[in-house]
Parts: sequence; structure tokens; C-alpha cells
Amino acid sequence: MSESKSDRYLDYLNVHIFPFIDYEKLHDSYQTDMIYALGVLNCLHKAMVEAYGGELLEETDDDGGFVYVPGALCNMEKGYMCIAMFSLDLSSQGEHWGTDYLCRAGIVSQDDKNEELKDLLNSIYIPYSYCYTADIPCDIHVDKDNLHNNLKLVLQHFRNYDIELLPIDDDEDEDDDEGPSA
Repeated sequence: MSESKSDRYLDYLNVHIFPFIDYEKLHDSYQTDMIYALGVLNCLHKAMVEAYGGELLEETDDDGGFVYVPGALCNMEKGYMCIAMFSLDLSSQGEHWGTDYLCRAGIVSQDDKNEELKDLLNSIYIPYSYCYTADIPCDIHVDKDNLHNNLKLVLQHFRNYDIELLPIDDDEDEDDDEGPSA
């Protein structure tokens, strides 16, 4: 049995992208100009296009219709933004199965076993609206024409930001108490 496109994509992310994201800088970017966040999203998107063979994803594009795609979410009440990875089931019209937040603490799944961290993320981001960079015509849950304005801007501009992800220098340890802390 061959490895699915989603598995190959995730393997690539785990080796070539996730370890090189400066999560502190990403967190700070959410609270300011979003430039670094948009650059990270562009890196994730380009890797997705390579893994799946394009932006257009349909039910037949992976095993069982499940895909893993990059995007953004926005708290509907406070406007807090976050780059995230979404698990979607294309065989059930884009049903949203999972969210992995890219936050100050790294990559945190909505199913993370650390209840304290999960509760913190929920308090910052839920309720949220979300979008993703893929084109998924079967999805009835995300209407890209009627998104929160912050999400519309992300989708319009993320391709304009290219960043080079380099090894992180762990000696730099800055602490910023403004905004949400996860």
C-alpha cells in the first residue's frame, strides 16, 4: 500500500517546515503586521500544492477523501488570528475534522492531551471562523466570498510574502506580555 498524499505532505512539513518556524516570531506577527505569518502560510501552501499536485482538491485526491490543508482562523468576537492546519473530509462535503494551531507553544492539536494548553487556546480562539488556501469546490462549510474581513485579507495577500525558514537560534528568548499568550 502506497503512502497517501496527505501522509507525504505531513512528512514533508515535519522535516522541512515545522522545525524551522520561529513560533515566537509567528505569535508576535499575529498581533502586528501578519507579515511573518503570511510568509509561513505561503510556505505551507506551496508544499501543499507540491504534495497534492495543485490547489484544486477533490474527493479523489487522497485516501478516503481526507486531506490536510493550511489556512487561517479568526476569533469571531476578538479578531485574534492564527495560522492553522485543517483536516477535512472531502467525501462529506469538506467536513472539518481537526485543527492544529500554529501558536507560541508550537503546533497544538485541538485534541492535545495538555488540557491546560487546550483550554487556553480555546479561550483565545473559540468561537472562530476559518479558511484554507486550497480550492475545494465540494466544501459546503466555508464560503470564501463571505469570510471575516481578516480572513479575506489573508487569502488575498499570503502569496505576496516569501520567507526563508532557517534553523532557529534557541539563545534568543524574548517575552512579550501583550495579547494572547498561546
